[in-house]
Amino acid sequence: MADNAPPREVGFYASAADVSSASRPTKHSWEPMAVGYLKQGAVIMASPGWVDDLLDDQAKNICQYATLTDGSWIWPSNLAYYVETYHVALPADFLNHMESHGWDAPEVSDEELDAIDTELEKRYGFNSKEH
Repeated sequence: MADNAPPREVGFYASAADVSSASRPTKHSWEPMAVGYLKQGAVIMASPGWVDDLLDDQAKNICQYATLTDGSWIWPSNLAYYVETYHVALPADFLNHMESHGWDAPEVSDEELDAIDTELEKRYGFNSKEH
C-alpha cells in the first residue's frame, strides 16, 4: 500500500441507482486517459464470473469481475466500462492521483498486493487467496 495508508475505494456500485446517480450526460475530457489507467490496475482478486451492466438489461457480460489497484486506490473491473459508457464521475482526488502518475497506473509489488489483500480481509472478512 502506498505510504502504508489503507487503499481507498472507488466505483463499487451496488445498484442501477448508484450508477445512474454517478453518470453524466456528456463525456469528460479526462475519460480516455482514466479508462486506460483503470484497465492497467494490478489484479487483487479475479473471478471467472462475468458482470452485467446494471443500467442496461440487454448488456450482458460486459467484463469478467476483478478487483484492481494501483497501490493507493482499489476499484472493480467494470468501472472503466461505466466511465466509458455512462460518463460516471470520479472523485477529484482520484483524478488528481491518476494525473500525477501521467495516467499510467504504477507497478504494484507482490508485497504491496499482499498488504492490500490483508487490509481487505480485515475490512470484509474475505481472503482472496482462499477462493
